Amino acid sequence: MKHFRKKSVMLDVTMNFKEIVEKAKSGNSQAFARIYDVYAQRIYCYIRRKLPSQQQAEDALQEIFLKAWKGLPNFQPKKGGLTPWLYRIATNQINDFYRVSARKPEPIELSDEIEPVYFQTSELESTLLSETAKQWFLSLPDLYRQVLVLRFEEDLSIKETAKVLNKTNLAIRLIQYRALKKIRDIIKKNVQI
Repeated sequence: MKHFRKKSVMLDVTMNFKEIVEKAKSGNSQAFARIYDVYAQRIYCYIRRKLPSQQQAEDALQEIFLKAWKGLPNFQPKKGGLTPWLYRIATNQINDFYRVSARKPEPIELSDEIEPVYFQTSELESTLLSETAKQWFLSLPDLYRQVLVLRFEEDLSIKETAKVLNKTNLAIRLIQYRALKKIRDIIKKNVQI
């Protein structure tokens, strides 16, 4: 990916991350570049799973960090950490993408030159199992999927997930419990052991 910075920015190495955030809030672009370095890959992976193409994810990543740069002076660390704040911006950007694309769907190009794909039996079985699991996951309500992705793929805490989704900690625990129970029920119903 060409958008991620390769070199570390020149900041005082004795600074802790809170000091870097404070410098960025006051308009220091090097401090903001450090924030980008720390979070860009994680945020990109999160939005890439939600958006249809790599290009759309890269565009969304740029928008997210542009909004973060503009909104950073108003960021209040006491209301929640930087991580949930950035994920909230990312979630809103994803929602905006689908809101706009629902109004004007993209045309689909069909190709006459479709090459056959050959699988070995084990690859086919593995692919089918993976696709089945993905369908089970997609059958969950959207809020259940969001909580599971943030908690288990993005490794956010209950508190951080609550901040991202603008819910209480208790609500996130309950949603997570219900989502995992629903997955267990689906597996019991569809897998014969």
